[in-house]
Amino acid sequence: MKRRLATIALAAIASLILLLIIWLAWLPISYIWVVDRGEALDQTYLVKLCPNGAQVFRVQFGQSGAVGVDPRDGSAWAPELNDAAGVNFDQVVHVGADGRILQRVGGMRALVLAVDPRDGSPWVALPNEARIVKLDPAGAPRLSVPGSDGPASMAVDPRDGSLWVAHYRGGVLTHLSSQGEALLTITTPGFFSDAPHQVAVDPRNGDVWHTGAGDGSLSKRSASGELLARAAGFDRPVSVALDPYDGSAWVTDFSLEGPGALVKIGASGERIVALVLDSPPRLVGFNPADRSLWVGIDGALVKLSATGRIQKTLTGYTRPVSIAFHPNPPGFRARLDFLRACGVSR
Repeated sequence: MKRRLATIALAAIASLILLLIIWLAWLPISYIWVVDRGEALDQTYLVKLCPNGAQVFRVQFGQSGAVGVDPRDGSAWAPELNDAAGVNFDQVVHVGADGRILQRVGGMRALVLAVDPRDGSPWVALPNEARIVKLDPAGAPRLSVPGSDGPASMAVDPRDGSLWVAHYRGGVLTHLSSQGEALLTITTPGFFSDAPHQVAVDPRNGDVWHTGAGDGSLSKRSASGELLARAAGFDRPVSVALDPYDGSAWVTDFSLEGPGALVKIGASGERIVALVLDSPPRLVGFNPADRSLWVGIDGALVKLSATGRIQKTLTGYTRPVSIAFHPNPPGFRARLDFLRACGVSR
């Protein structure tokens, strides 16, 4: 009898372990990286978050701009302009998934970067030198592309590693191959100088969405540059994020005189919904792991569902200016680490 009970108990434990493995494999997990810009030097932080809004850690920066994530290991890249002590300046910083500083690449005064998800190599815009450089994942220079004119936003096409660059001085959108060769130059209504998410690429087909500062517009183009759709009537469309599940785009319409809005635009350019938040939105990002939207407003981050329903308002931030996601890190160990850091609440 004891042996039979022991056998039944072992079988029950094995079944529970199997169910746990299946559940962990099914569970959509992700991390969110946010640059929260402060009002003075050394008040900017690179924050790693769980989907429920819990902070995993914060890394202090003097000043920073765009953040990009290497999906292979969950590490992040972000620029460091200068700190109050004058020790760390003109750098691109590589931060590990555990918050450790992996490396500081000097001689790079930048605010804008984008990471090639195929191998984790960052593209870095250097406006003072009128060029864009690509580093390898170890931080060594791989190539340099001259001719940039005030790059304000960059986005990588994950299919082939090519790069779209929005130039605020010349008001043009350029498309570079993964090797830095010029593929396209498109004249646009212009871009804002301090908004690092004005371009978004559809990972399914390479379509690119971009804002228009001069005429308050949002445009959708094919990978070859053909205009596919256009939406107008915005005040200051400063950020755009793509929902690859239905091909729609979300745009933050920042207003200097009113509350502004978060607007969903359909794949054909039709306006679907507009939401007014507590403060004019500066930033929007889309998390493909759970289809959540993350919006930066003064003093807070707001998490919304894919339909625009507010789920959480996270206070304690100053001015979130950039966001990147690490969806579904691979491996059973990564999922256990996620449960330890974030739990199961969404």
